[in-house]
Amino acid sequence: MARVVAVGRGAGLSLWRMVALALLLVCSLTTLPGVAAAQDKAQILATEEDGFGRLILSFPDRMELPPYKIKYDNGVLAIEFEAPIKISLPDIAIAVPAYATIGRLDPDGKGLRFGLRAAFSLNQMVAGEKLFIDLLPTNWQGLPPALPPEVVAGLVERAKNAAELAEQRRKVEEAKTLKPVATVRLGRNPTFLRLQFDWNVDTKAKFALKDTAGTIDFDWPVPVDLYPLQSDLPAQVKTADNSVGPAGSRIAIKLADGVVPRFYQLSPRQFVMDIDIAPEDGLKVALASEEAAKKARIDAENAATEEEKRKAERLGLEPGDDPMVASAPGDAIIPQVSTIGNTVRVAFPFARDTAAAVFRRGDTVWMVFDTNQNITDAPPSEALSSIATSLKVVTAGETKVVRLDLAADRLATLGSEGKAWVLSLGDVLLNATEPLALDRSRREDGQYEMTADLQRPGKVHVLRDPVVGDTLRVVTVMPPARGLTRELRYVDFDALQSAHGLVIKPLNDNLDVTITAKVALIRSKDGLTLSAADSVRTLDAGTTADMREGYVDLGLWQEQDLGKLTERREEIIARASAAEGRLRDVARLELANLLVANQLTYEAIGVLDVMARDLASEELRKKLKLTRAIADTLAGRSANALATLTTGTFPEESDALMWRSIARADAGDFAGSRLDAIAADPVANSYPYWIRAKFRFAALRAAVETRDAPMALKLIGELEFNKLESDDVSQYQLMQGRIAELEGHSQDALDSYGQVIAGDVRPTRAEAVYRTLLLLDKSGKIDLAKATETLSGEVMTWRGGRLEADMDKLLAELYFQHKDYRLGFDTVQQVAASFPDNGAIGELVGDASKTFEDLYLNGAADALGDVDALSLYYDFRQLTPPGARGDEMIR
Repeated sequence: MARVVAVGRGAGLSLWRMVALALLLVCSLTTLPGVAAAQDKAQILATEEDGFGRLILSFPDRMELPPYKIKYDNGVLAIEFEAPIKISLPDIAIAVPAYATIGRLDPDGKGLRFGLRAAFSLNQMVAGEKLFIDLLPTNWQGLPPALPPEVVAGLVERAKNAAELAEQRRKVEEAKTLKPVATVRLGRNPTFLRLQFDWNVDTKAKFALKDTAGTIDFDWPVPVDLYPLQSDLPAQVKTADNSVGPAGSRIAIKLADGVVPRFYQLSPRQFVMDIDIAPEDGLKVALASEEAAKKARIDAENAATEEEKRKAERLGLEPGDDPMVASAPGDAIIPQVSTIGNTVRVAFPFARDTAAAVFRRGDTVWMVFDTNQNITDAPPSEALSSIATSLKVVTAGETKVVRLDLAADRLATLGSEGKAWVLSLGDVLLNATEPLALDRSRREDGQYEMTADLQRPGKVHVLRDPVVGDTLRVVTVMPPARGLTRELRYVDFDALQSAHGLVIKPLNDNLDVTITAKVALIRSKDGLTLSAADSVRTLDAGTTADMREGYVDLGLWQEQDLGKLTERREEIIARASAAEGRLRDVARLELANLLVANQLTYEAIGVLDVMARDLASEELRKKLKLTRAIADTLAGRSANALATLTTGTFPEESDALMWRSIARADAGDFAGSRLDAIAADPVANSYPYWIRAKFRFAALRAAVETRDAPMALKLIGELEFNKLESDDVSQYQLMQGRIAELEGHSQDALDSYGQVIAGDVRPTRAEAVYRTLLLLDKSGKIDLAKATETLSGEVMTWRGGRLEADMDKLLAELYFQHKDYRLGFDTVQQVAASFPDNGAIGELVGDASKTFEDLYLNGAADALGDVDALSLYYDFRQLTPPGARGDEMIR
C-alpha cells in the first residue's frame, strides 16, 4: 500500500497535517497562486512506498514522454530534456523526507535536479506520458517494483482504443479498394415483412434493440441506400435512417409499438430482418392464400386435361399420347387467370416442360416461350383488367412472345407448377427466383468474356422493343425460375433484371450471345471491356500488356537455351561497354531484364546497382526502380521490394501490385498480399508460367492465412499441376492440406500432409510435420512421446521465420502436456529470446511462468529435475511483463 509521508520542522506532525501536505503536493499545479493549470506542461508527484521512494513525472497534455536523459552522480538525480518544460515543484523534502533534501528546475527550464539523502539504486519505468523513478535501497532484494494496477489498466485501455482506431483506419483504406455496396430489398409476405441487405463483399453486422429503437451496425464505413425501404415504409416501421462514422455504417430504425423483429445472417454477405404481421390475421391470410393457390392449380390442371382431351379427339390420338408430337394449327394454350389475395396469377398450361424468359421494362412485362403451340388471348377477367391494359401474343415460328402492358405498379414473378408457367403480379412474393450470376473469364488469347450458368438453357432470341427502340438478346431457360435479381451494367452490354432467363442489351455491335452446354457465353470479337459494378479495382488492368506503364515483358527476355542466353548476354554487355549516356543506361536495363527473366536475380541486382550509381537518363529512373523491385522480390528481399512498391504511382499499377503481393506474402503481411492479389489477378496471365505460378502460390498462401477458402480454391484450380517443378508440387500438396483444414476436412488434410512429408522437400516438410501434429493434438489422437521426439528433431533441422516460432511454441506446449517441465521451460526461454516481439510467444511465456509458480508453490519442484529453482524463477520473471504476477514465492 502506497503512503505519502510529509515531515515538518517540528518533532512530529499530526495525521491531518500529513494528509493535507499530500493533497497539497498532488494538486500544486492547480492551486498555487499565479499558476494556471492550463499553462502547466508537467506535474510531479513524490510518494513513500513500502520500502522505497517513488517520483512520478507526468505530462498531461502529451500521449508520450518528451525526449529525456537521466543522470545520477554524487547524490544528485538529474532529469534532462531537449526542450524547456513548465513545472511547479513542491517541497520535495516534506513529501519524501527519507529520500530527498531538495528539488529545483534549471534556469533554462531543461532540467530537474534532486538532492538525495543517501545512495540509492534507480529503477525507471515509462507508462505513456508518465515516468516512474523508484529510489531503491542498495540492499534491495527481489524483483523491482511494478507499475500501479490502475496505470497498467489505463495503458491496456489506451492500447485497445489505439487498436480500434487502427482497425477503423484500415477499414476505410480497404473500403477504397473493395468499394463495398449494400443492396436493400423489402419483401412483403402474408405473415411477415422481410428487409434484406445484400453486400458485394464479406461484412460483419450487429443488431441491437431498445424499446422501439433498433440499430444495425455494419463494419464498412460506407453509406447504405435505404430508398427501397424509405419510399414504401410499412406500418410496422416508422422511420429508417443511415449514418456513417469511423466505426462503420449504422441503420437506425424506429419501430411501431409492440413490434419485435428477428435479425439473422444468411451468409457473410446477406443479412435479414423479419417482422411478423399480426400473427392470427397473418395465419388466416396464409391459409387462405394456400387454399386459393391449390384451387388455382387444380383448375389449371383440369382445364389442361380437358384441352388435351379435345386435342386428342381432333387429332385422333390415343389417351396419353403427346399432342406436341403432331400439333394442329388449331391447338392453343389458353392462359388461365386467377387471384390470391391482391395477387393476380396468369397460368400458361403447357403440355410439357417449356423453356421461357420473363422480364419487365417500364410498365411492360415480356414473356418469351420456346413452343410451337399457339397461345391465345386470355379470357375476359376483371382481375386482369384491373391491373393490365392489354395482353398481346406475337408468333415467330416456334417462338411465342407475350406482351402484357400494366396499368398498375405490380411486382412480376414467375414460377413453375407442374409443366405450367405461372406469372404472378402483385405485392407479395409467391414464387422465389433462383439468382443467376455472371462470371468473368479469359480466353486463350487473353481477351475477356462473360458466362452465366443456366443449368438447362433453351435458345437465344433477338427481340426488338418497339417502345424503347432497342434490340435485346433474350436467352430462354427451362424451369425452375432462374434470373438476375438486379440490373448489371458493363462497358459493352447491360444485363437486365429478370424474373426468369437472361436478357442482354448490347452496347457493342460485335457482341454475341451463344449457348455452350449449360452455359450462356457473352463475348465480342475483340474481347469485352469490363467495368463491373462489383469490380475490386479500376486500374490499368484493362489495357493491353504493352500499353501498361508498370509492365515488364519478361517473356521476351526468357531464354530456354543456355547457349543462346550466353550469346545474348555477351552481346548486351558489349553494347553497354561501347555506349555512353542514355544508350548505356538502356543496354544495362536490358541486361538486368535478361538476367531477371532467366532467374539470375542476384546478378541483376549487381547490374542495377551500377546503373543507379551512374544513371545519366533520369527518364529511366522509374523503370530502374521497378526492375530492381522485381529482382528484390524474386531474390527474397521483400523489405527492399516493398520500400519501392509502396511509393510513387506503383500502388495504382496492377503489374506492380502483382509483385507487391508476392513480396507481402514473403514478409508475412497476408492481408495486404490478399488485397493486392485480387487487384492484380487480371494481369497475371501476361507473364511466363513460372512467374504466374509464383504469384498464385503467394496469393494462395495469403488466402489460406486469412481464411478465405473460396479464393484459395479458385487459385489452386488455376495452377497447372503438370507444369509444376518438384518443389512446387510439394507446395501444391501442402496448400491442398491447408484448404482441407479450412473446410473442416481433417483427414483429407492429414493425407495431403503425409504426401508432403514423404516428398521430403524443405521447408514444406517442416510445415507439414507441424500442421500434422497440430491437427492430432486438437483431435486428442496425439502420442506425446513420439510427437515431442519428432518435432524436436524437426526444429533442430529447420530455422526460419514465423514457422520456427510456431514449431517451438507447439513443442513447448507438448512438453508441458507430457510433463517434461525441464525441456518445456528451456524451450520457452530459447524461443522468447529469439522472438521477443511475437505476441503468441509472450502468452506462452506468461503461461510457463504461471506453471512454474504452481509447481514450486505446491511443493512439486522436484518435477523440474536438477535445476536451480530460484534462478529459473528469476529468468521467467524477467520474461513476464511487470505487474503481471505477484512475488508470493520469494516472500
